[in-house]
Amino acid sequence: MKWRPAEQLMVEYVALNLRRSDDLECRYAYGIGGTQALLEAWMASRVVHCICADNGEPLGVAGLNGSVIWLLGTDGLTATPQRRAALAVGGRRWTDMLLEESPLLENWVLAANVESVRWLRSMGFKIATPEPMGPSCQLFRHVWRER
Repeated sequence: MKWRPAEQLMVEYVALNLRRSDDLECRYAYGIGGTQALLEAWMASRVVHCICADNGEPLGVAGLNGSVIWLLGTDGLTATPQRRAALAVGGRRWTDMLLEESPLLENWVLAANVESVRWLRSMGFKIATPEPMGPSCQLFRHVWRER
């Protein structure tokens, strides 16, 4: 996988092909669908990268808006053990780079999204106890990593 500066067509492709878990998380947290959430996050973020397969297919989009780090992806992002491993390595490098500019990276993750919680923990994020959040009052965990 390759991390590249995000271009509009890449972001739109990912937005239209989001995995169900990312769409649900956006609906529970913000009351809007994942497609709208991704497009809004892309426009509001100062750093945005597209995660692409070796053949160029967009698999995910990740960004930084203030101290809020985010990533939304397609099912292809974690479809194979090789992609999951590449995402862990690439994600760690990306967050290390972001920490050079920002002393704090943070977000909230749906507590039921065990795969994302495990991935964030592997990248050195601290994970808080679940608490209700958003219009749905679903359980979310605050996650953060500091310089």
